Amino acid sequence: WSPDGRWIAYFSDETGEYELWIRPADGEGTPRRLTTGGHAFRFSPVWSPDSKTITFTDKAAGLWLVDVESAALRFVDRDPLVEEEGMLPWSFSPSGRWIAYARVPDDARHRVIYVHDVHRGESTQVTSSLFPAEGPVFDRKGNYLAHRTVRHFRPRYADVDDTFVYAGSEVLVLTPLRADQTSPYAPRSDEEAPEKEASDDDEKAK
Repeated sequence: WSPDGRWIAYFSDETGEYELWIRPADGEGTPRRLTTGGHAFRFSPVWSPDSKTITFTDKAAGLWLVDVESAALRFVDRDPLVEEEGMLPWSFSPSGRWIAYARVPDDARHRVIYVHDVHRGESTQVTSSLFPAEGPVFDRKGNYLAHRTVRHFRPRYADVDDTFVYAGSEVLVLTPLRADQTSPYAPRSDEEAPEKEASDDDEKAK
């Protein structure tokens, strides 16, 4: 279902090929095909919050964006080390302008978080290549990106051999999406401002 309740998006092989379709949610009107000629099996359609675009992935680990009105199809990105499971999962910002997803960067062998600007068609890496990161989700106001990452290291010596064990290294974190956005967990001062002393003019006014 589209967020505005008007459409239902689905994949069908009605034409002999597996394509993305939409049809009116009230059962009236004619279904409309949005894609043609896919080179890999497609799945997992996800609507943008404004119901203007649909994203989906495929067996070649590509992430695609299609405009509902024009049926224009745009390639977003591809994970070079993932195939069968596609680019899952990804997340739209509340405004629908941004898409957050995880993929393997050029300088690492594990996934990190990227944010794609739907208007400009550009993707930007937002987490460090030093640490794996997956499962990005925008908060409801679009100020933070929550995701899983492996960066909590407290090694202990193994019980049965001469190695260190790194257990419980994955944590859930928030990434601020603007330079002026502070952490909601930052320490806050509990100091109270002193009361203003009454001046002579204040006493006379009484």
